[in-house]
Amino acid sequence: MKFHEHRGNGRKKRPLRLTPEQLALAHAEALKWRERLRAEKTAPVPGPNGQIRPRPQRPRDEAKEQAQFAANVARAEFGRFYWSEELAGKKRSPKSYRQRNDKKPILS
Repeated sequence: MKFHEHRGNGRKKRPLRLTPEQLALAHAEALKWRERLRAEKTAPVPGPNGQIRPRPQRPRDEAKEQAQFAANVARAEFGRFYWSEELAGKKRSPKSYRQRNDKKPILS
């Protein structure tokens, strides 16, 4: 018998059951850790000489966001029939079946 054919001893393990008090304690601890990690993530980043600099925020270009949203909605609605000037320049004519699957001669 190979190892991958071994099915174990046949006894099923009982699932771990926690009491409501244990669940409440685990939940409270998870919330504490989540707050600690979020505070760590939003804390200022120390600079090279111990200086603390705030994280740089990119200015929002609302017009650009609206245009991007509109383009994404159009692409979602029209699917493969969506056309834009940006994509028109990048398209190539499809290769024929023979061109894609022909094997090139091996030069030796």
